Amino acid sequence: MNATFQQNTNIGNVSPSIYAPGMVSFLIVNYNGGRMLAECLESIRHQTYRNYEVIVVDNGSTDNSWNISSFDDTRWRIVRLTHNSGFSPANNLALAESRGEFLALVNNDITLARDWAANMVKAISAESGIGSAACIILQRNHPDRIDSAGITYYSCGTVTAWRDCPYHGFDISSHKPFGAVASAALYRRSALEKVGLFHDRYFAYYEDTDLAIRLVLYGYGCAFSADSIAYHYGSATGVSRSYFHIFHLRRNVEYVYWINMVGGMAFRYLLPHLIYELFAFIGALRDRRIKAFILAKGSFLKNIGWVIKERKALRLRLISSVGVVSAQVRLSARMAPWQNALGVRWGEGRSKR
Repeated sequence: MNATFQQNTNIGNVSPSIYAPGMVSFLIVNYNGGRMLAECLESIRHQTYRNYEVIVVDNGSTDNSWNISSFDDTRWRIVRLTHNSGFSPANNLALAESRGEFLALVNNDITLARDWAANMVKAISAESGIGSAACIILQRNHPDRIDSAGITYYSCGTVTAWRDCPYHGFDISSHKPFGAVASAALYRRSALEKVGLFHDRYFAYYEDTDLAIRLVLYGYGCAFSADSIAYHYGSATGVSRSYFHIFHLRRNVEYVYWINMVGGMAFRYLLPHLIYELFAFIGALRDRRIKAFILAKGSFLKNIGWVIKERKALRLRLISSVGVVSAQVRLSARMAPWQNALGVRWGEGRSKR
C-alpha cells in the first residue's frame, strides 16, 4: 500500500470500538533500516504468541528495506510514505491502521525473544487498570548492559530509562516504571482510545514520555514484565548526541513539561526544572552542541501558542473525565523526586534509536 501522509498537529486517535480480541498489532516505523528491519521482522515471525498482525510504516526509505515481500502472510502489511514524517506521525498512522486489542510498538532495530509477546500480554492483562507494559531491553552488542527498563519520570521534567545499568545488578523485583519505552512496549487499545496517541510535533524523542504521563493522569498503571526481553542495536538509525538528537530532546522536554504538568504543578516544580536545564546547558557546551540547545528552546517558544492550546485541551478533557485534582495527585505520587535526577544520567529521553 502506498500513502502520502499529511502531518497533523493534534494528538492522533486509535480507530475506536472495532478490534480483534486478544490480537497483538506489531507496529514498526522504518527508515533505511536495512538488515536490522529484516532481523526485527524475523523475531516477530517466531513469536510463540500467534494471534498477531504486523504493520510496517516506511518513512520514505531509499535502501529498499521496506520490501517485506519475503514475508508471505496476509497478517503483514506495509504502508509506504513519500517522506520521513518522523516517529510520532508514522506511529499514529500505524495505530490508526491496526486492529489488535493490544498494540506493540517496536523499533526497526529491535529483536524480540520468542516469548516476548506472550509475557507482555500476560503482564498487561493482569488488571483492567493497566494501560501499558514495559520490558527489559538489553543492548544488542553488550547484552550484559541494559538499554532501557521502562521510564522513570522526575518532577523536574526529565526521565531516565536506566541505559548502561548492569543487567545482572539491576533490582528487577522492586522495579516499578512510570511508563513504557516505545522502543519495545505494549499498550492497551482501550486506554489509548481515551488518552490519545502521540503529538505529531514531537517528531522524535520524549513522545513516549508524553504518552506515559497522560496514561498516569487518567489513572492507568504500567506493568513491568521482567520475563520479556528485547535486544536493541541503539542509535542505529539515529545518532546519539548529534545535532538532531540534542535539538529534539531539549525542545521536547519543554513540550512534555508545560503541556502535562496540569494545574499549578508546572510552577510548583519550575525551579527544579530550571536547575536541571542549567545542567543540560552545561552538557551542551561540553558536547559542542550549544547551537542545537539554543535553537531547541527557540523552537519551543515559537510554538508556545500550540503548547498553551494543548495544555488547556488536556485540562478540559481531565475535567470531563477523571478530574484535574485527582490527576494531579496521581502524577505527584508516581513521579520520582527531582533531587534524584541530578545524579542519574541513564538513558535520557527515549531509548536511543
